[in-house]
Amino acid sequence: MGLSCLEESVKVRQVHPAFYYWKSYFKWSSQQEELLQHLETRSLYIKLFDVDWVDEWQRVLPVATLTGKHNIPKNANIVPTIYITNRVFYHLQDSSAVDSLVERVQKGVRNLWKEDSSATNWQIKQLQFDCDWTQQTQTAYFYFLHQMKKFTASQNWELSATIRLHQIKYKQQTGIPPVDRGLLMFYNTGSVNDYQEKNAILDMATASQYTSHLPKYPLELDLALPLFSWAVVFRKKKFQYLVNHLRLETLSNHSDFQNKNGTIFSVTKNTYIKNTAFQKGDEVRIEQVSPTLLQESVQHLRQYWPNDSLTLAFYHLDSLTLQPYTHETLQQLVQNFAGDTTTYP
Repeated sequence: MGLSCLEESVKVRQVHPAFYYWKSYFKWSSQQEELLQHLETRSLYIKLFDVDWVDEWQRVLPVATLTGKHNIPKNANIVPTIYITNRVFYHLQDSSAVDSLVERVQKGVRNLWKEDSSATNWQIKQLQFDCDWTQQTQTAYFYFLHQMKKFTASQNWELSATIRLHQIKYKQQTGIPPVDRGLLMFYNTGSVNDYQEKNAILDMATASQYTSHLPKYPLELDLALPLFSWAVVFRKKKFQYLVNHLRLETLSNHSDFQNKNGTIFSVTKNTYIKNTAFQKGDEVRIEQVSPTLLQESVQHLRQYWPNDSLTLAFYHLDSLTLQPYTHETLQQLVQNFAGDTTTYP
């Protein structure tokens, strides 16, 4: 084997860790600071606001706008992120209506700096939009992105968009968004309201049906992995609601819940957990992503990943969400994706 072949075989991918912050009030803690220091990152994808169609007003409106911006750490590398529901673009099929939305979104992004002296220390190199577009909304959404790219170019930023697995596999039908980078959301692989589903957050058997298409995707890609968990409540096999942060260990140690089948529990009497009411006879499916499943995801994805440098973003930076994961676990994921097989204690 020649030296050049040997160098290629041990090539290590550059993986830059980051976190999503997906709350409407930004609150910073010493634990969060410690975690970012441990992973040697200052990168945060911070949701600025949502954009949704409000039936009552028959118009598009911003909702869940971020407050507490003064708490964002100085010298942080921020990617402002905006979530837009798909139904917005069902209603905005006219280019003039989309142009109006572009102007309003640009104003909302500029407001990030208002009344905040810390903003001058933030490093912003990218703006991201999160929208699960469809074939029906592709034209309007892509026109929106095309117009927004003029704005990001004027700021000397990249423009990025989130990508779902089905949009990777069926790129001919869904199209390639006109952005500089994509970010693959490697989660929500199933239908949460399907009674037969095993784990709608992440099921590798389902996800692996899409990943072989990654090398042919024409955009540079970053990656988001899930850390969140929830309980899915069914009543007479019909979906009722989700309960965030409710994990397997909690129900396993609760006398009012009987384990039926690993992650499925039956409610034995009317009860409350986390200020949520459960009725006798309800069935609760716990969906969570173990460190082992995350490692399996990384080992699988790195075989197909098309680019040699990427951001690996964890969703999301929240004390309850992060509880089951040690700093070393997250560090190991980053290192393994890079191709470094060092084991951390």
